[in-house]
Amino acid sequence: MNNQQVKLKLAKLFSSLSLAVLAAAVVVPVNAQTLATKVTSSNQQSTVTPKNGQKKENVASMFGEPKLKIAAVGEPPISKWVYQDFTVYFEDDTVLHAVVHSS
Repeated sequence: MNNQQVKLKLAKLFSSLSLAVLAAAVVVPVNAQTLATKVTSSNQQSTVTPKNGQKKENVASMFGEPKLKIAAVGEPPISKWVYQDFTVYFEDDTVLHAVVHSS
């Protein structure tokens, strides 16, 4: 086998491997959920809410027990706590977002 033939075989092998890697990268399963939230206008009175990243324990100590706790659903598990003026969304026990209720 001469040098040119070796280069050709290596090029074909590299091309095949590149396609296999690309195909593996494209066939990645995706699982997501969408949460719909209502946006409030900026002229509404400011309401203090938990910050993203806080733990449930901190939220409970700062704001007390919620009126309603809704159990986690989905993967990752998303739960929510409903307070008088806002709702807090959690992933596991970490705050994802807090939404102020409309008047």
